[in-house]
Amino acid sequence: MSDRVHESPPPGYRTQSTDVVYWAEKELFERLTAMDDRETFELIRALHRSAERLVLRGLQEQYPDATEEELDRQAAKLRLGHDAVERLVALESSNTRSTRE
Repeated sequence: MSDRVHESPPPGYRTQSTDVVYWAEKELFERLTAMDDRETFELIRALHRSAERLVLRGLQEQYPDATEEELDRQAAKLRLGHDAVERLVALESSNTRSTRE
């Protein structure tokens, strides 16, 4: 790897982020492209779960007295939009009422 550290990027190449050096980005991309479909799926799944946990922690900070259901609804509003969630809640509520009758 020590040879790679001194490797220069091709002319005009810019890394995806200004705080990443070329050799590290190249190594990352090589590892990502070498992954099979299952490994890729597992990585995406783990990243998605981490993002969901971060959102819920942030919402817990914003709404410390909220129930788990309220936090889940707030997270859904962030993901799907306020109007879509409110329509789903109203639909669920009307379905619940009609099954009780």
